[in-house]
Amino acid sequence: MYLGLASEEFWSLAPRQYVALSRRRREIMRFETWAAEWGPALITSAMFNLSPLVKKSAKPARPEQFMPSRVAAAKRQDPARKVPGWMALAKAMTKSLGGIIGPTTDRR
Repeated sequence: MYLGLASEEFWSLAPRQYVALSRRRREIMRFETWAAEWGPALITSAMFNLSPLVKKSAKPARPEQFMPSRVAAAKRQDPARKVPGWMALAKAMTKSLGGIIGPTTDRR
């Protein structure tokens, strides 16, 4: 793990200092990942919730459901949980909005 220390600084650390710096770096990395994923996840969840393809009685999607790091963490915590049909729904939404799915030679 990169801690941003020079060699002399690294080797002069006490074990507790190293553990504290490592924890702080993991915390920073977790926040940076969250910050990078939040915007696109918010837009995607809004599009999903406003889509005419979703039943009005369906539970609204949360941005966390579209954040890869959160989905991976949820799968690690509950391996029996499966996300049914997300790819099929994404393809249907793309087609309904006039998008193209898959490789194509016709560029608009």
